[in-house]
Amino acid sequence: MLCMLQKEHILNQQDTSIWYSPDVDSQIKIPAFKDVRFVQDICERNDISFTISQQGSGICALAMYMLFKGALIRTNDNVLGAVKQAAHYVADSNGDLVESVNFTAYFGMKNISIRLRTITDDSISANNESFYILHLQERGKIGHYVLMNGYDKMASSELDRVLVADPNGGAQRTLRQAMGVNGFTQSMSTIHSKRELP
Repeated sequence: MLCMLQKEHILNQQDTSIWYSPDVDSQIKIPAFKDVRFVQDICERNDISFTISQQGSGICALAMYMLFKGALIRTNDNVLGAVKQAAHYVADSNGDLVESVNFTAYFGMKNISIRLRTITDDSISANNESFYILHLQERGKIGHYVLMNGYDKMASSELDRVLVADPNGGAQRTLRQAMGVNGFTQSMSTIHSKRELP
């Protein structure tokens, strides 16, 4: 399979054009991904002290999948809705995603059924239509999440065959490129965990 997500589904966690207003009557537009109050107040996660741009790659990876599954394009309201729903499934104040969850997200006038589960299978298969959120992690580094977005059977190595949507920069890359851009060793052992979105 080639890339399943289109450009309009891919989020950049550094994006300053996605904005929110602190209250309904306010004319103030604040860049949502750069403001911790967005995560704490709008996403209702008072236990989190990071911004989306700092440690929100897991939130963005799950939100990208929700936009794709709901066939929603990347408008300000759709992105805010997807990110708000995804933020509820961050397990801890470090930005790590929960191990497993089933829920229905409602935004963009759609109900989007989501099933997320951690799998222990080390292989990444090109033979099924599942999406995977890959957690990249090495000792002493902040982890990073990418959404597996496709598989290029013609590439020479596994790291080059796996295609991902990377919230860091909002780019489609090979897994090797995503590991390099995010400062990780380019090795399959850098994948700390894998969550399937069947």
